[in-house]
Amino acid sequence: MSVDNSLSELRKTIDELDSKLLTLFNQRAGLAKEVATVKLREGEVVDFYRPDREAAVLRRV
Repeated sequence: MSVDNSLSELRKTIDELDSKLLTLFNQRAGLAKEVATVKLREGEVVDFYRPDREAAVLRRV
């Protein structure tokens, strides 16, 4: 396999992963919206930005 073919295949794989990541990020955003809806419906004080939660999520990923 030539270098060009190898790079092309690697880039193709990266593009496929990017597409999958975008799908997952969109699913996550939808779930976050649902969380907000449930909190509002249950009368919970909604603080959409929670630095402690953000830090915990970032540590996991």
